[in-house]
Amino acid sequence: MKKYLLFILLCLASNLFAISPKGLYLSPKFMFSHDANNAYVKDNGKQGYFNYLGFSLALGYGITTENTVSPVRLEFEYSIGKAVGIKDNFLTHTLLGTIYYDINFFFTSEEVNNQTKENILKNQYPLFSIYLGFSIGTKINTQLKMKKTVVDDLSLEDIPDNKLNISRSAIVFGLSAGFSFNIKSWLAVDMGYRFVVDVTPRWYHEVLLGLRFTFPKL
Repeated sequence: MKKYLLFILLCLASNLFAISPKGLYLSPKFMFSHDANNAYVKDNGKQGYFNYLGFSLALGYGITTENTVSPVRLEFEYSIGKAVGIKDNFLTHTLLGTIYYDINFFFTSEEVNNQTKENILKNQYPLFSIYLGFSIGTKINTQLKMKKTVVDDLSLEDIPDNKLNISRSAIVFGLSAGFSFNIKSWLAVDMGYRFVVDVTPRWYHEVLLGLRFTFPKL
């Protein structure tokens, strides 16, 4: 019975890859986000701003063309970040749908004419690309409650109790630009900047570093 189940699972897996469209990819990213709106007073009396460190995961699709890579990509991304450098437990969640346009750069020792140009586009991968993007989605900022606890020296310390205290959500728009380096046909490194503004308006500056894994077409 186990052999039959294993055979069925293998068949389903191969069928899944067979129907997966060319250009489908998964992209985990590290994120740094600067909130340019909210300020707080530091212990030394100076003004500080909220900075978030986190990660995101995106599922994307490069629109199929005759060339090896498509200049147009569609991406759905979820990201989460935690405020750093402060005691309060602030989190930011973002859901974005993005359309990217890639300007691809190829390097070749061949003389470029109509025939070699077509051959390069259909059979080679660009060394790197410059990408531009437009995003729309929603951002949710939350603050978790803090509770007092006694530490070793019998003093009180604030720690998060993971219960929601404040939540704020808004529709956001984003503009992004960056570089992509194609290491393999299935692996690329993305480095970019994204400016995000909501309808309030409040704005955020984000720096992202990620990998892009393209699913094989079997």
